Amino acid sequence: MLAPVVTAHDLQSLVATVEAELRDVDLRGVRVHDQGWENVVLETADGWILRFPRNEGVAFEREVALLRRLDGRLPVPSPRVEWVGQRTRFVAYRTLTGAEYSEADYMAASARDRDRMAGSWAEVLAAMHVALSAAEVDELGVPSNRLTRRP
Repeated sequence: MLAPVVTAHDLQSLVATVEAELRDVDLRGVRVHDQGWENVVLETADGWILRFPRNEGVAFEREVALLRRLDGRLPVPSPRVEWVGQRTRFVAYRTLTGAEYSEADYMAASARDRDRMAGSWAEVLAAMHVALSAAEVDELGVPSNRLTRRP
């Protein structure tokens, strides 16, 4: 049976939800990121990301299964699921390090650096498209374009 989706997305309610799980997570200085369409995120000062689906329509279980399957298969770090809420539906993983894309920074970079960045992005996209076999995609229920899938 699936844990229920949290209905209140304010800081106090989300913190109480995590505390109810009785996990060793330091919630002092926690920040809420509520810009996403499908999820609300708590980010802790000590590096935890706690991601809550906004509603029942979010394919949460499939996303968790997909993250677990992709672990170690990409040339860049991806979220490693550490645990999921048992009383309320959310996933916990460590913050990823890296840089956020900035169009202004990209456009200000030299042509050589832009080519290097584009090559890096292409490598990641190519790896994402072959990280899972067609059988794994089907098993996980990942929607796909069957015209371009590999066997």
